[in-house]
Amino acid sequence: MSRPVTAVTTIAAAAAILTGCAAATPAPTPDASSSVVASATPVAPTPAATTPPAETALVFPECEALVPLPLVRDVFAPTAVPWEPGEADRDQTEGRLGPIAQGTLQEADDVRLCQWIVEGGSDGGVSTFTSELRPSDRDDLMSALEQSMFDDVALDGATGFGMYSDGELSGSYTVHAFVGPTWLVALGSGGLEHGIPVAQAAVDALHAANPHLVDPAS
Repeated sequence: MSRPVTAVTTIAAAAAILTGCAAATPAPTPDASSSVVASATPVAPTPAATTPPAETALVFPECEALVPLPLVRDVFAPTAVPWEPGEADRDQTEGRLGPIAQGTLQEADDVRLCQWIVEGGSDGGVSTFTSELRPSDRDDLMSALEQSMFDDVALDGATGFGMYSDGELSGSYTVHAFVGPTWLVALGSGGLEHGIPVAQAAVDALHAANPHLVDPAS
């Protein structure tokens, strides 16, 4: 008959079995790289910097488009023709402006002079200056004209100032018109009733070539 197994023997056997299992199967060593948890919130991509739109460049119509020849002939002389001004013509025309306007013209950008004379040449004519002004220069000139002998003149799409001057042989007009940053001067023989249509035609042409322009007084 076999001897009974005691409780001590049973416990020792169980301990040996558990110890053997532990030794045979070691616990896995944690991997440091695999234990890192990505806890940061994904960062949204930074929007690309946008370049502000460049200011629209001004377009100045050529002389024949600025003031149509039939209009010049109607308000000046039936035989009027376009004239290519030289340096002396330019100096003489600038000399008809007041000192403040002359100084402003010298600081203006893209100054263009158009002229029409009687075919064969004679005294008198029609001239226009077109240019671009800095806002401060434009405002200073407009303020000076308001405080001078110039009167307000009604122009569609522009702020206008006009003056008639008596001359030895005939009278002459000067009309200033402001459309956005553009400055137009119309000078010619006759009264304001002759100069205003010239200025208005030029204002209309500037608006047609630059639809973004607005009257600074609007």
